[in-house]
Amino acid sequence: MPIKSTSRTIAELRARRGKPSQFLVARRLPAKRPPTHPGEMLLEKFLKPLGSASLLLLCDWGVSFPRLNEIIRDKRSVTYDTALRLAHVYSVLSLVLMPL
Repeated sequence: MPIKSTSRTIAELRARRGKPSQFLVARRLPAKRPPTHPGEMLLEKFLKPLGSASLLLLCDWGVSFPRLNEIIRDKRSVTYDTALRLAHVYSVLSLVLMPL
């Protein structure tokens, strides 16, 4: 039976293989939320924690500062080439960065 909390979290109680014990499954993604821009994720997940060292690595791998700045400010999307360069610098799969 679905339970709706005061937040937008929907929780369901489901029986586990017929046992009387039940567990709570919660989905924490809001239903009506604009998609997160890749620049915001890049800034929050990679650039802020690593600091200026990550900027030097990006410049070494051919990602120019103006391009990076435009991606962060939501003025430019991430191209396939840029996603590959970011993936190489941050050791992240480029397939994770491309749909953003």
